[in-house]
Amino acid sequence: MKTILVTFMLLITINIKAKSIQKIIYQNDLIALKKYINKRKVLDEIITMEDGEELHILEYSAYFHRLDCLKLIVASKTKINNFKKLVSRAFVYAICTRHSDETLDYLFSLDPDLSITVSELDNKDALMFSIINYDAEWYFKLISKSNPLHIDRFGKNNFHYLAEYGFEESIFMDLIKYPELDINKVDVFNETPLNLIFSTSNILLREIFIENKAIFFDDKSAYRDAVISGDDYFFDYVVEKIDTMFNWSLLSTYDIDSKNEYYALEYVISYNSRYIGEIILNQMFDDVVNAKGQEQQNKLGILYSILSDRYLKDGDRYRAIYTSLFLQNRNLFVLLVEGMGRFNRMNLECTHSNNKKRTKITEVTKLTYHKIEYEKATNIYGKQFVDSLNRANQIIIK
Repeated sequence: MKTILVTFMLLITINIKAKSIQKIIYQNDLIALKKYINKRKVLDEIITMEDGEELHILEYSAYFHRLDCLKLIVASKTKINNFKKLVSRAFVYAICTRHSDETLDYLFSLDPDLSITVSELDNKDALMFSIINYDAEWYFKLISKSNPLHIDRFGKNNFHYLAEYGFEESIFMDLIKYPELDINKVDVFNETPLNLIFSTSNILLREIFIENKAIFFDDKSAYRDAVISGDDYFFDYVVEKIDTMFNWSLLSTYDIDSKNEYYALEYVISYNSRYIGEIILNQMFDDVVNAKGQEQQNKLGILYSILSDRYLKDGDRYRAIYTSLFLQNRNLFVLLVEGMGRFNRMNLECTHSNNKKRTKITEVTKLTYHKIEYEKATNIYGKQFVDSLNRANQIIIK
């Protein structure tokens, strides 16, 4: 029991020390830091961040760009094990947070190993962060000693991040010089750089990727990304290029840990695009009208679930009307209510889920929305407008 108590007290002491040095560095308390350093033969203190990430005091100083603290710690580098590696990691943390050029210049003067990656930062290196941070100046400082072919934890290379963040054409012209660097590399989300390029407003960069034979992973991923982008130009470009519209297919998310999948119309609602939403909804109604027998039943069931509510794989429910109200997008709200009215006027038997009993039922059914959603809509758009819209589309509130 005595041994356990001593061990427990030792753990408390260590924890208090860790918190103390964290506060000293964060507050840039140089006097306290000098005393701390002078009392120790080895500087190996680890600071645990709120997200559980563990940083050496040298890395922590770099992360928060406490340059004076950083210099004091580096001055005692003989007390630091694996100093070169820690300085290299510190440089990655500093360029990741990118608050101060002075900190970056100082760490760069210490000749960091630019091949070092940081697992806590998804195995990215400094060069990747220069691209992510729109920093062509640092990119060209780093490239000669970096690995331009590096791939991070998500299977992304530098072309992915250049496409996603879309800053500098000059960086593209440099990266394209490396024949081993794959412009069509597929990441763990089944995306090539071209899948990401339309998230940027840099139209010139878009054209450069296309001119250099960049391609999508496949039609389905291209369609998903076009829908999610909310970019009218991107959507029209993709629709022109692909053979099949994937309005009736569940499409994966960008979250590698998520089990949920969504229909294209649900993505449109969540990402706030009336233009794309109207195109997709019209296509879905046309498909239902042209389908026969069981195919029509299946499509009606899907359309019903999207316009009412649908259970996701993680147990949550997706409600289109509620989502449009949460985003306060009047145009999307009107589109959905008009879609519900159009569905109801078809007066067709539909096989759908009974959410209370989690069973399937077949009946001529009418779409409604809940009183709580009605009240939210009237609060946002006014009772007169909402009531008029509901009457025109024969929507009943339940």
